[in-house]
Amino acid sequence: MKQGKTEKAVFAKLSTQKVELGAADDLSDALLDAKQGIDAFNKKANEVVSSAKAILKQSVRVSSGLSNLFKVTEKVEMAAKELGIDAKSIKGYTEAKRIISERGVYEEVADTIYRVVNDLNELS
Repeated sequence: MKQGKTEKAVFAKLSTQKVELGAADDLSDALLDAKQGIDAFNKKANEVVSSAKAILKQSVRVSSGLSNLFKVTEKVEMAAKELGIDAKSIKGYTEAKRIISERGVYEEVADTIYRVVNDLNELS
């Protein structure tokens, strides 16, 4: 059966509309997928920010504790010197000095977390 000009034009128009409809469906699917990904990302980012804020709050406590430990260690060193004994012979002194020496690590981690929180807050 031979198609006439009108039938060919109708089929061509229907084919074009079918392609346009398919492209619109693809766009809708891609848009939904992107929105779901963004929503999941934002949810996880908010969880990270919440946890990071709790860590930063704890880092203030760590910093305060380390400052106090440093002051007490200095007092112990002066008292040991006055008594003529080696401060290292005092129970806990060596561990206290080790912990004080690691202070920079805690500060660096807190600074990194602070920057991450700020960066994530800018995305929200």
